[in-house]
Amino acid sequence: MEIIKLKGYILKKVPIKEDDLLIFLYTDIVGKIVAKARGATKINNKWSRIIETLNLIDTNIYKKNDYFYLTESKIIDSFFPIKRDFNKSIFALQIINIIDKTQIDNNPDINIFNLITNTLNIIKENDDIDIIFLSFILNLLKFEGILFSLDRCERCRRELSNDIYFNFKYGAFLCDKDKDESSIEVKKEKLLKLENYIDNRKEGFILNKDEVLNIFKILNYMLIKNFSFSLPDDIFISYIYN
Repeated sequence: MEIIKLKGYILKKVPIKEDDLLIFLYTDIVGKIVAKARGATKINNKWSRIIETLNLIDTNIYKKNDYFYLTESKIIDSFFPIKRDFNKSIFALQIINIIDKTQIDNNPDINIFNLITNTLNIIKENDDIDIIFLSFILNLLKFEGILFSLDRCERCRRELSNDIYFNFKYGAFLCDKDKDESSIEVKKEKLLKLENYIDNRKEGFILNKDEVLNIFKILNYMLIKNFSFSLPDDIFISYIYN
């Protein structure tokens, strides 16, 4: 029986028969997996603190028949500063939910694993949660190979200026001449800075509320188009306008 040692984020847990739980994790070595934790719902069991959603754990797993099983495990980071802050916890749990909805089983990507780590560590220490959240989604789409051109208008192929307009009909950016009433305006420069925000965070980068909302709409559209998954915009809108 092969034992695999790995690190993983707890995405969610689902009760199954008797006292066991199915634990959904995104790991550094095997990507997203589902593993059984035996006796996890028993009172005073060893798993209760370890398998809280959002935790980063160090664990050993083994495979028997068609299931992975958790064995020796310990918490690397519980992200307590996030969990005790209502707004931070809402956005962090959305990040975990996005990973759960967009990632397929047994398809590891260390870039995505590191993106989760870097994003949550920045959220712990900073209050610009909406910008960090948008940067996370933008980078996740990039790692998934879901890109849109910022160089040329999708319709006329002219070179795009700094003022660009996302059109939902084309699912891409248009120039000033080809935009219509439904197009959303953003600044190319700000999108590029947003992409680099998590890895190269600089003080002074600001998005106003309308810019944040416009970028959120664009990224949410890309999630719906590519993963049939939509973010709860009521939570996001409530946060940025309060």
